[in-house]
Amino acid sequence: MKWIDAVVAIALVVMAVCTVVQTMRAPSMKVSEWREPDSPGAAEYQQRLVRIERAKQEQCLALNVYHEARGEPEAGKRAVAEVTLARVAERSTSICREVYRPAQFSWTATPTRAHGPAWRDAQRVAAAVLFDEMRGACCEHAKGATYYHANSVRPGWARTMERVATIGNHHFYRRARWTS
Repeated sequence: MKWIDAVVAIALVVMAVCTVVQTMRAPSMKVSEWREPDSPGAAEYQQRLVRIERAKQEQCLALNVYHEARGEPEAGKRAVAEVTLARVAERSTSICREVYRPAQFSWTATPTRAHGPAWRDAQRVAAAVLFDEMRGACCEHAKGATYYHANSVRPGWARTMERVATIGNHHFYRRARWTS
């Protein structure tokens, strides 16, 4: 049984090294494509990297909308996207890191393939909400919520929160504001 522990430990070290190397470089960047900051083409390359990263973050938001709000009305889909963005702002993280943070969104434990009209709709909603956020017109549906749950469940944490909206099959909450 000890040799299995050794193999697992080696695998974890290799994964950690790969993660460190990957985060040290820009997303999807090949070593041969590296540009010094003042070299010809560096500005265009940096813009390309920004577009790639933005597309990746938009994809994560669309996946969350698809899995969490598929079948909900437009306002419900937007509210789920807005809650995701509120959590990102609250924790100073990226959309993908927040979506895949352990125990945040149940679908990430057993993801299924996103496809069909519902997937295209989720992509459209994610792009629209991100565009609204960039121009400062975001987050009117979720009303400052950073949490939500389906009407079919009753999580314990909801008792300590202030419900700010019910849209479709979801209740939306923010931290309760205590007054003395």
